[in-house]
Amino acid sequence: MNRVESVVVSGGFDPIHVGHLRMFKEASELAPRLIVIVNNDNFLMQKKGY
Repeated sequence: MNRVESVVVSGGFDPIHVGHLRMFKEASELAPRLIVIVNNDNFLMQKKGY
């Protein structure tokens, strides 16, 4: 069986809210290491347009 060593999540998280915290908690239960990528304003502007 393959072992997952890391889980990666990404997002803007601005403002951070309880849904983000729940996602971090659930993701952290999937592997020993959780990596959170915080996208910058330029990325979010291109993706969402605001």
